[in-house]
Amino acid sequence: MTAHPALTNYVLMRASHRQTRGIDVGTAAWPIPALVDNALAMYVEWREATDTVADTYGRWCIAPAGEEAPRFAAYMAALDQEQTAAGMYAGSIKELERWLPDTPTHI
Repeated sequence: MTAHPALTNYVLMRASHRQTRGIDVGTAAWPIPALVDNALAMYVEWREATDTVADTYGRWCIAPAGEEAPRFAAYMAALDQEQTAAGMYAGSIKELERWLPDTPTHI
């Protein structure tokens, strides 16, 4: 099966552009859109987890007598999930940064 001629030209143009920036064509930045999508998805999961933490904390704070322990347990579980989500988000950003060597380390 042969590729569409326009796609072939596009691939050649992209390769030339990457070579001029000093990026090896064999490890070209093709996965960057997927990595950005993943980082964005991980960010959304982390933010949702922070909302859950706030919600469970509020429920624990107003717990009636006898319900403090289960609500505290729910709060602690939410904190664990938020920590996991934050770690996944951080990992996705590190992976994205690995593919963006020209990105400044400070803004």
